[in-house]
Amino acid sequence: MTVNYKTAFEVTYMKKFLSVVHYGDYIRNLPQGIKQNPVMMSSFGYLSPTPSDSLVTSSVSTSFDFSLFVSSPLRLNDTFTGAEILPPDTQASAKHKVSVDRLTQAHYGYILAFYRLVYTDRTFSSALIPEDIDDLSTMVLPDISFFSEIEILGQTYRSKASRTTRGCYIEVACNSAVPGKEPEMRIGEVQYYFSHQLQMKKTVIPNGRVFVPNAFDEHLFAFVRWYNAPLHPFQGFECLGAAYYHNSFRPADSDCILPVSRIFTCVAMKRGYPDNHVVFLPLPRKTIGL
Repeated sequence: MTVNYKTAFEVTYMKKFLSVVHYGDYIRNLPQGIKQNPVMMSSFGYLSPTPSDSLVTSSVSTSFDFSLFVSSPLRLNDTFTGAEILPPDTQASAKHKVSVDRLTQAHYGYILAFYRLVYTDRTFSSALIPEDIDDLSTMVLPDISFFSEIEILGQTYRSKASRTTRGCYIEVACNSAVPGKEPEMRIGEVQYYFSHQLQMKKTVIPNGRVFVPNAFDEHLFAFVRWYNAPLHPFQGFECLGAAYYHNSFRPADSDCILPVSRIFTCVAMKRGYPDNHVVFLPLPRKTIGL
């Protein structure tokens, strides 16, 4: 929630609270000419406060499921959108030292592709391509809230944008690209963390009321660059539980957009191996700090 001055917190909170509570009153008092116009109602719905406002979504922290969250990184058959309910410490850290920024054109394309992949029952349009916008699509804006580190169950996860890069390497479980092969742990370097507001398209039903889809507004991600497989395997490291990678990144695509609930643990990195290779050692996973 944005507040202009610290001393005006109560006033700002109350204004936002009332605007959310009386959202239905706004709809009922609109002229029939507006309520019967899908285009105007779509614009009104996009600009109006909704139950997905931060004042309301903050209450969902009470329904946080610890067991479900801890098992999330290994549930490879589930679809993660970035709007999962996160631990209270994660929600709080995502609002600390935040700066408003805009995705680069390339990174914007990745998140647009990501949404189209995970929300298969919806259509999305690019805010950068006017001809791509239509009444039935949800517009994806390039604006984000940027932050360099995040807390997850007592563990601080940093990024390349942090003052120190210690803690910016992560391990994530993924299904193998080869059919029939066992799932694999993938290592990546977090470039930055960000939250993105996605205003789902609202539809107008015949009686003039606005139907708001049951979807969260705020999505929380890490932008990750994934390391390339080694040029040649080194069984000695694998036997010790370490991972051997080439010190270069895979081509960037929508896989770089990672919901933070998929992060398994931090890893330590050691450079200086032949042919520009690096070794990663997974660190113990913390599950405290709620």
